[in-house]
Amino acid sequence: MSSQSSQSSPSSPLSLSCLLRPAGWRGLVLLLALAAAVAACSSRAADQQAQMIVRSLLASDTTVGSGPVADDGNIITIDYTVWLYDSTKPGRKGRRLYSTLDHHTPVTFTLGSGQVIPAWNEGIPDMHVGGTRELYVPAFLAYGSRGSGVIPPNATLVYDITLRDVKKAPAPAKKP
Repeated sequence: MSSQSSQSSPSSPLSLSCLLRPAGWRGLVLLLALAAAVAACSSRAADQQAQMIVRSLLASDTTVGSGPVADDGNIITIDYTVWLYDSTKPGRKGRRLYSTLDHHTPVTFTLGSGQVIPAWNEGIPDMHVGGTRELYVPAFLAYGSRGSGVIPPNATLVYDITLRDVKKAPAPAKKP
C-alpha cells in the first residue's frame, strides 16, 4: 500500500496554506473584486434590458411561406396573436391580449388602405402566403395614447401574423 497524504501540497492552488500566504490573500481579494464587478455589469445589463423600448417597427419572418406575395392594394387574410411587449419575458412577449386563432376569426382587409394599424401596412408587405412574421410594434404605429379595448394606452405590442390568403383587388369599374 502506498502512503499518500490526504492533504494537498503547499504549492497546490486549492490548498488552504496557499490562501493564508500574503500573496494568496491578494489573489483572493482580487478574485472577489472581479466577481463583484462582473455581478454589477450583469445587473446593469439586466436593468438596461428591462428598460428597453421599441422605437421603430421590427419585423422578422419566423416561417417563410411559399405562396403568393402580399403587396399594397391586395386583399389579404391573416391570423394573428398579440401580446404586450415585456423585455423580461421569453420572446419579449408579456400578457397575451388576443388571438384570432382562439375564435377562428381571421381578419381580411386591403393592404395599404389605412383600414388597420400602420404597423400592419408597413410590416406585412412582401410576406408569402403560409408564412409567419413577428412584429415588434411601438405605440405610435399601433394604438398610440388612446389604446383600444384590451390594449392599454402607449402600449408596445408583439404580433405573430400568419398570412393565409392574398387576392388581387378588383379593378375599379370603368366610367362610361
